Amino acid sequence: MFHVPRRAGNHPRLALGFLVVLLITVIGLIGWGTLRKPHDPAEGTVESLPPRPPVEVVEQLPELKAQLDRWGGSGQFTGGVLVAKGDQVLYRQVHGWADRSPMKPLALNSRFRLASVSKQFTAAAILRLQDDGKLSVDDPVCKYIQPCPAAWAPIRLHHLLSHTSGIPDLMARPGWGLRRVTPATPEELTADSMRYGLQFPPGTKVRYDNAGYNLLGAVVETITGMGLHDYLQQAFFKPLGMTDTGYDDGQSDVVMGYANLAA
Repeated sequence: MFHVPRRAGNHPRLALGFLVVLLITVIGLIGWGTLRKPHDPAEGTVESLPPRPPVEVVEQLPELKAQLDRWGGSGQFTGGVLVAKGDQVLYRQVHGWADRSPMKPLALNSRFRLASVSKQFTAAAILRLQDDGKLSVDDPVCKYIQPCPAAWAPIRLHHLLSHTSGIPDLMARPGWGLRRVTPATPEELTADSMRYGLQFPPGTKVRYDNAGYNLLGAVVETITGMGLHDYLQQAFFKPLGMTDTGYDDGQSDVVMGYANLAA
């Protein structure tokens, strides 16, 4: 899964979707009576750990709000902030803009593009299929991607999951600044990856790689016969009641993403 922004612009801090910052202060995590020392038959009893001391709560919320207002007004921050004490919400507010043309303020029900956070869902899909006996993370990539370059023969699915495949990242390729705002199919992205040799032998280095997760999405589609977004809805989002999570469906409450094309 690789989410591209809808609109080009020169906003370096807003590249590939806005970042939601969630600040949660958890107070009073005490009374861990169920956490016990290993049982010693000679003692005859099991002691509980002592209560944990309460955590300091954020008290200067006016200063916090003032700082976030400054950042939001200057375009340095767009997102939602939550400060809570147990079940009590002390501060919940959004700052910045959902769209800059026209100027549309962010709302509490605005939805954000997840960008690379979406990788966890692609990885979960692969692991679910492994649990279902449909694949193994030790399988060769070429078992599911055809045609497959000879250089990819040593690559296993776990190499794609762990960013150790050696396949060059999309963002390191010529012309990516413009291409990242152009929608592409999994087939097109896979074909593009085949044009480049490996940067290192699989498993010898770790290098962050969007291309590997594009290929994992293609593997999911090959095995299930479904689009990746359809499989995620069926396997995860719908059963878990994640009604605000999924691929962009064009609804008006999705925050506009921007990209710095000079990058």
